[in-house]
Amino acid sequence: MHWPSEQPANNVYRVKAPTRLSLHQPAKEVGRWGFEVSDEEDSFQWFKLGLMHPDDLGDLFDDRFGCWPIQLKVAETLQHINHVRVADLVKTYLQHLWAHILGEIVSTFGVQDEQVSELELHVVIGIPANWNRAAVARLRDAAQEAGVPGYGNRSSSLRFCTEPEAATMALVEHHHVSPDLAV
Repeated sequence: MHWPSEQPANNVYRVKAPTRLSLHQPAKEVGRWGFEVSDEEDSFQWFKLGLMHPDDLGDLFDDRFGCWPIQLKVAETLQHINHVRVADLVKTYLQHLWAHILGEIVSTFGVQDEQVSELELHVVIGIPANWNRAAVARLRDAAQEAGVPGYGNRSSSLRFCTEPEAATMALVEHHHVSPDLAV
């Protein structure tokens, strides 16, 4: 897929876009996202992981040795300094991503904007393997607030897949591996 980039003349072709939002825009306003945000620019990154709270991990979480990933610590600090909620960052990113995907559907398949509402769209969002139901529920809420899968189409759906499962499915599809392959 082609993604908008910080230099519009150099649209980026990649399978996915980085989860990154410009720090210079409040989360509730339209700002730059993905490849539009340069590596040198202050930005929010890794924020989706913030939907999994340390409290959700219960006995599995023990940070007395400072093991909570540094990216999450930085994200928590930036969010606190800028008075931004994780759910708002996720929602804003998903709004940008979804608007871009719908635009790609319109331009690639030659359908009109109003025809998109008639399409049966099945959206799958990858989640970390260790996420519990509370974290998935937070992501589902953010996605629905962002309009994903959008247009109120009853035949469309939103589902979640763990990242290891998604990687396996992509491998099977990309390399035409038989689904009954024993690993």
